[in-house]
Amino acid sequence: MISTVIGGAMLPHAPQFFTMPETEDRDTVERVKTTAAEIGTRLRTLCPDLWIIFANDHVEQFFHTAAPAFTSVAKIDYALGIPLTHLEIADPVLPIYVNAYLPPQPSMERCYAFGQA
Repeated sequence: MISTVIGGAMLPHAPQFFTMPETEDRDTVERVKTTAAEIGTRLRTLCPDLWIIFANDHVEQFFHTAAPAFTSVAKIDYALGIPLTHLEIADPVLPIYVNAYLPPQPSMERCYAFGQA
């Protein structure tokens, strides 16, 4: 089976989008939400069979004693939840966390090879 990437986007995943502290600039947040919704609409028109979302773990799931470079077992946190919410994705999703905080982080070459695979 041959797979093809048909679209892509990068989105912020700041927790303020869910918690909205009083100090947050509401106009900026609304602009980001509007833009993310537009991106989601454009991507949904491509009708993907599967959405693959890469996110970095914020030492919430993986700790100093167990920080794999990539993993198949993790809970959905805000790094994935915020893009999923803004894009309004209801189709199958493959979440992939990349260890970006604790050694051993994967090299850029390893990330590239992972993407090729």
